[in-house]
Amino acid sequence: MPDFEIEMVRQSAIARLCAAGASPEEARIVVEHMITADLRGRPSHGLSIRYQYILRQTRSGAAEKTAQIVKDIGAALLLDGRDGLGYDAGWKCAGLLIERAAEHGVGGVNRPRD
Repeated sequence: MPDFEIEMVRQSAIARLCAAGASPEEARIVVEHMITADLRGRPSHGLSIRYQYILRQTRSGAAEKTAQIVKDIGAALLLDGRDGLGYDAGWKCAGLLIERAAEHGVGGVNRPRD
């Protein structure tokens, strides 16, 4: 298997996603997730397997569908991923969950579509 410089792969993958229509932040989130998956031995979620699929989704407009809060009841939220890439929705869920848990002592987020 060829050796690659991780930073070179990261920058190239981010640039291709941006060229396909992803924002720089969303491209970074997607690529970081995938590189981490590959480095932890989970190629099913990594660049090596999923990247081309995500690139096709991005080209078809999925990156334009950012997750939105559709119901907010304090400690619990319903987040609609709007059939986007999913990485953005997952990142937002994690951040919102941390915020709500800090504010209310507990937090819950559900995201039915991404």
